[in-house]
Amino acid sequence: MVREHAGRAGLNDVLIYVADLQEERLRLLAGRGLDAGRESVSHPDELMVDGTLPGRAYETIKELPEAGAGAGRWYR
Repeated sequence: MVREHAGRAGLNDVLIYVADLQEERLRLLAGRGLDAGRESVSHPDELMVDGTLPGRAYETIKELPEAGAGAGRWYR
């Protein structure tokens, strides 16, 4: 469902991270079946909230572009 709607919005790749209960880490919501929860080669399965751009986007509830990622990587 996410992939279908992302394509309509012109997005090629969408990753969804969810915060843990302590709001210290963001965990990748990924995979199906036997692949669920496995770390991707190109995307970490866990990001810290403190000291990271994705964490800052999460805390401030703003869209933030990643520097040097060209025209494509944003965090929200």
